[in-house]
Amino acid sequence: MEHQVRIVNQRRIAALIIAGLSLLLGLAIGGKAQNSSPASGTFYSLQLSNAPPFPFDPWPGLPHYPLGNGIFLVDDSSVEYQTSSSTSPPVPGSGGGGDTNALI
Repeated sequence: MEHQVRIVNQRRIAALIIAGLSLLLGLAIGGKAQNSSPASGTFYSLQLSNAPPFPFDPWPGLPHYPLGNGIFLVDDSSVEYQTSSSTSPPVPGSGGGGDTNALI
């Protein structure tokens, strides 16, 4: 268990480093934070660096940095996301005693 936690932490650190380097690269190539959202593109979250990109800007009010070729890095560091890892899935129960075919 401890080994798995260590691997997850290492992946998070690596993802944060990659996100930070992406931000620095965007600034180095002349990208300045923009508050107006383009109509389309590929949008990566700065905070959720392991998440897949969005084909639209899910945070239109937040600054984003153009990285070129329609790719943007959105600075969502001010957003507080809930973590679902602390909650476990519901335990299967009796289902209320009804038959699933009873409704047909």
